[in-house]
Amino acid sequence: MWINHTVVSELLRDERVAVAAYRALEDLGPDPLTSAQLRRIEHDHLEALNLIERQTLFLWEDPEEGGNVWRAWAPAIDAGAHHRAPDEAIESLAEGERHGVEDLKRALMDETLPFELQELIANRLLPKAQAHLGELERLRHRMALMMARSGFRGQRT
Repeated sequence: MWINHTVVSELLRDERVAVAAYRALEDLGPDPLTSAQLRRIEHDHLEALNLIERQTLFLWEDPEEGGNVWRAWAPAIDAGAHHRAPDEAIESLAEGERHGVEDLKRALMDETLPFELQELIANRLLPKAQAHLGELERLRHRMALMMARSGFRGQRT
């Protein structure tokens, strides 16, 4: 059976870059709850990466490194992101999640993917990614309120 390696490679790259993006912002702001939420979502992406790798280990030896969807948001999540408004940094993460959800939906439509991987995407990865969006939206609103109360005057882009 022919398998579309490009789809799997993109999923793996997306998860690798997502882990790095969340790790870069896990200490965002003085709010320990925010940091804990970002670490938990980072852990979910690390788990997704490991699960996809286990499901696809037999396909090839070393999937290419890099990032696809998340690479577009990497500039917002680099070392300079700590100088931006925290709610904008959270919005950058949410944008990456939105595109990740679309990639997962597209992957589900690919009939060349092994059933086990389609099942993993449908039952675990996609629901978690959609839940991350809701969490990030709530977090962004909470961060915006905290910043307004504290008089935050950080750099807005």
